[in-house]
Amino acid sequence: MNKKILLVDDDEKILASYRRQLGLRLELLTANNAEKGWEILQKHGPIAVVISDYKMPGVDGIAFLERVKEIAPDTVRIMLTGYADIDMAINAVNQGNIFRFLTKPCPIKDFVYAIAAALEQYRLICSERELLEQTLKGSIKLLIDILSISKPQEFNQLSRLRNLAKRIALRLNVEKPWELDLALMLSPIGLITIPEYILQKRNSGEYLCPDEEKMYQSHPATAKDLLSNIPRLENVAEAIAYQMKNYHSQEPCSGLAEKEIPLLGRILKVVLDFNTLIKKSWSATYALDYLQKNADYYDPEVLSALIIEVQNLKDWSKEAADGRLIKIKDIKVGMVLLNDLQDDKGLVLLPQGQEITPVLQKRLLNFAEKSRIRETVRVLEPLGDKAAGNPFGEN
Repeated sequence: MNKKILLVDDDEKILASYRRQLGLRLELLTANNAEKGWEILQKHGPIAVVISDYKMPGVDGIAFLERVKEIAPDTVRIMLTGYADIDMAINAVNQGNIFRFLTKPCPIKDFVYAIAAALEQYRLICSERELLEQTLKGSIKLLIDILSISKPQEFNQLSRLRNLAKRIALRLNVEKPWELDLALMLSPIGLITIPEYILQKRNSGEYLCPDEEKMYQSHPATAKDLLSNIPRLENVAEAIAYQMKNYHSQEPCSGLAEKEIPLLGRILKVVLDFNTLIKKSWSATYALDYLQKNADYYDPEVLSALIIEVQNLKDWSKEAADGRLIKIKDIKVGMVLLNDLQDDKGLVLLPQGQEITPVLQKRLLNFAEKSRIRETVRVLEPLGDKAAGNPFGEN
């Protein structure tokens, strides 16, 4: 476990004293002002515990620890001061979320005890976050796998879309690209409430009566309701709610328009509309032309980013047409089928455009053992790195 301790005090004698007494027992880092403390935190982090003197020239301990909280929210913070003013102590606790408040001179025994308690608090914080992240990550992965089986047509070409969305997120400096990736993967979840015949009519381009169209248009709001109560997915749920929102219009969904619409929702709108055209066997060039002719529907910056990134993928059309012929036993997670995979009776096991997930890979290999299916399949491999990134990190 991380046991790095950062001690910040403008008194060099105090720093030297703690280095002598604790340097052999703890991984102790020291700084004699706030600026050096922040620099150490960013250069040598993560830091488990930060202990700061209150009265320092320039930036006092409260302001310093407030900034520490922003830079490293998991780091446990302790205030150390010779000025035992109750109002200052209250401010320190309220503004900086201080774990302990110690007064000078602090006996070394009490100082070591406070550090031990802070290290245990840090361990609990990290353990709880790891448990939450791993549980949530596994649950979402399972949900996506189930959806890919129950609604395979709605998950077509997700591998390529994820790469494209990742590139757009980087170009637009999206703060947390993992949120866009999850929003894209979970964007069809509301369709589980839509009758199959409506989805079939929609996919085949048939006319939907007003009631059917209204029902179909409701699926983003349904998705938001399903996801909004899951911890840390609030932004993902909000993005999915606006995946069909036209940029310059207050319809559909709420009265928001233009920059009021969440950025992730604006990106989803462009990417998913582009994908809809590609699924109709349109060329990338033709699809981009169509989007530009209907530019009022899209955020200009997002549409521009999409155009640039699609054009950068010079092999889009050729690779989509040719792909690679492989044996069933060699199929890998992340590949996308370029033709329907059928058994010997003509039953479609997996449709064209289906991305292979771990569950589908296992299912396909099981079919290959127990049923007669074609021995080879033409697939499209993901372009570059998978876009999943760290689903719960800061990048």
